[in-house]
Amino acid sequence: MKRSSLLCVFVLTASIMCAQMPERSADNLARYKGLCRKYIYKEMRGMYRKAGGSLKYPFLAPGSNQYLDILWDWDSWLSNVALRQILTDAGTEKDLQEALPYEQGCVLNSLHYGGMDGWIPYWIERNQPSREDMLKLINPWKTNMHKPTLAQHAAFIVQNMRGDAEWLRDDFYKLQSFVDKYLNFHRHRTTGLLYWEDDKAIGVDNDPSTFYRPNESSGSIFLNCLMVKELQAMAYLADQLHLPGIKASYTKSAEELIANIQKHCWDPRDRYYYSVDFNLLPVVKPDTESAKPGQFFYHTGQPRNYDSLIMRFSVWSGFMAM
Repeated sequence: MKRSSLLCVFVLTASIMCAQMPERSADNLARYKGLCRKYIYKEMRGMYRKAGGSLKYPFLAPGSNQYLDILWDWDSWLSNVALRQILTDAGTEKDLQEALPYEQGCVLNSLHYGGMDGWIPYWIERNQPSREDMLKLINPWKTNMHKPTLAQHAAFIVQNMRGDAEWLRDDFYKLQSFVDKYLNFHRHRTTGLLYWEDDKAIGVDNDPSTFYRPNESSGSIFLNCLMVKELQAMAYLADQLHLPGIKASYTKSAEELIANIQKHCWDPRDRYYYSVDFNLLPVVKPDTESAKPGQFFYHTGQPRNYDSLIMRFSVWSGFMAM
């Protein structure tokens, strides 16, 4: 097809779509808001999934006709937030009690796949291999895992239970191992910022600050902001479980990470937070004392004094730091 024909098809299609779009008026906004609520409330139990197979506990799926038997990491958390909004608005006490095992199961299923090394997969299918078999196929230190939203999800449930965290106590050490794995094995030592191991399942798909970049080079603002809230959630959970020392440790880690984000990710020119690049050559001081007569060395007068470079990709995740 010629370019002119393609352009005509595009313009015609766009015109039809615009013609079908309702007017953006207060009445229409109220109407469609009501329709969305009506159908969301009608279909909400489609998110509920029974226990079975590798999923030891009931759980929430992010849609009634999608991801039928898969527990996703941050999708289950945000689906839970939406579910609670629905139940708070239109549910009964019976509805709230019915939902609770599915909410808790999202966290408990993930922790069931946790261990002392901290690794937890970012999705779990009903026919998922065992944790041991999965770890035979991957290097858990060099691949991404569950995003740092698990403690936040647990804290959200605990808050809705008026602070009752006892259902989490037996597996809390697995949650600690998970969060500590990020801090101890996926963090740039010089800047104190976290990085993605690779560009798989990063939550902000195709973000050019991570997508198709070298492994361990992306100090993602999205990842680091999630981690701040994850550390604060850990402090909250430790407080509810009456573990003051653990609370103090995670509170301190959160404060340090905030300071590192402000120091390295803030761009005073654009007045915006960006992801940063760690893909820099090391600073190596040349051995000038052993130099041969007339031998010349580059960069001896001005070695780099920065540990990362801001990547000015204006993606929405920069707002999270604000």
